[in-house]
Amino acid sequence: MSSPKPTVRSIMSAPVQTIVRTAGALAASEQMTAKGVRHLVVIEANGRVVGVLSDRDLRSAQPSVFLVPDAAMRKKALGMVR
Repeated sequence: MSSPKPTVRSIMSAPVQTIVRTAGALAASEQMTAKGVRHLVVIEANGRVVGVLSDRDLRSAQPSVFLVPDAAMRKKALGMVR
């Protein structure tokens, strides 16, 4: 017997956390931390969904901890990413 397949409800949290497309990466990172989520649905100002942003996307957008060991500098760099 195969195990039951996961449902969207069992994977995603409710309410769905969104962020406007014009927000910066630092704002997205702070929102993810505050809400305890790893993904944000990206929306236009009119509410139309345009994508999904993951914590992995944000980690890829900032400098490596090996190249920039100072956390404050990495946070500053993330603040420049849209």
